[in-house]
Amino acid sequence: MKLRLAVPKTQIRLLATLRDLTQEQLSSVRAALEALGSTLEITAFELAIAKVLDDDGVAKQTAAALLLLSKVRRSYSADAVAVLEAISADIALRGDQYRWSAEEVASWKRLAPSIAAVVALSTVSVLEKSVELAYSFRSLYRSARVLTDIRPVFNDDGSEVHAAVVTHTLELAYTEDGVTKTLCLAVDAQDLTQLSTICSRAQQKAKAARALMSAGVKVPTSIAGDIESEDD
Repeated sequence: MKLRLAVPKTQIRLLATLRDLTQEQLSSVRAALEALGSTLEITAFELAIAKVLDDDGVAKQTAAALLLLSKVRRSYSADAVAVLEAISADIALRGDQYRWSAEEVASWKRLAPSIAAVVALSTVSVLEKSVELAYSFRSLYRSARVLTDIRPVFNDDGSEVHAAVVTHTLELAYTEDGVTKTLCLAVDAQDLTQLSTICSRAQQKAKAARALMSAGVKVPTSIAGDIESEDD
């Protein structure tokens, strides 16, 4: 059965980045990614693209668009050509809704085979899968901060401050099922020391696990979120 899909409007802007590339630029991107080979680091992926496009902003958007198309391909268990044909059919049908001119729709259709060739590269699929696995959790950490307060200790009738206590609140921001939430926990000095020790140990464990995988089964291994973690 021929693949059919509708492109969400939120993703059209990314696809427009690919649409606005030239045939020569797409060929250069393909050559650069083929030369790069399998990588688990998105920064290396973006840098390879930036070197041929000579524009960091466009390179980041191009990288994001390629990874998006790779994810769509994997979601539908389809090859890159089938995915691009389905997207082209949707754009041809609803181009006016996406606010694409006739010339822009024609440009996409003309470049679609070249885009498919880039999306089909193992460099793209391996990175897309690794990113998906690294963050495939129901709850994801977003940020944290420690709020420090001074709480006065008053005398019995509350007319004088006799002492003070320094307290801390650990505020964690995270997303759960796509919803941003906040959790606040009271922590003391010993808790902060313990957290620091635990985080340092976790970093050491990650490095040890990566070294074991690299030396043992000789599989390129990255540490999620560490831009310098990929093996040389």
